[in-house]
Amino acid sequence: MGYVILNLVDSAHAVISILILLRCIISWFPNINIYKEPISSIIRTVDIMLNPIRNFLYKRGYNLPIDISPIIAIFLINFIARVLKMLVISIFVI
Repeated sequence: MGYVILNLVDSAHAVISILILLRCIISWFPNINIYKEPISSIIRTVDIMLNPIRNFLYKRGYNLPIDISPIIAIFLINFIARVLKMLVISIFVI
């Protein structure tokens, strides 16, 4: 059971990280139509995760010329994934 949960955490971590990276790459190309599907879905999904970080940075006065919220999001996702893995390992004693 523990291995299944570890694989699930790893898979979710990989998918979320890839989506964030895709969102960053999409933003570099202004000619891409962001209103067409798969692009629109990627942007909506990732922005749900990035907007709270952007709002937090904006309220604290960190108005930077570049958007660092994807970097912070990836760090947070890595931290959460590690904590979940440690919890699973400690619960199931793999």
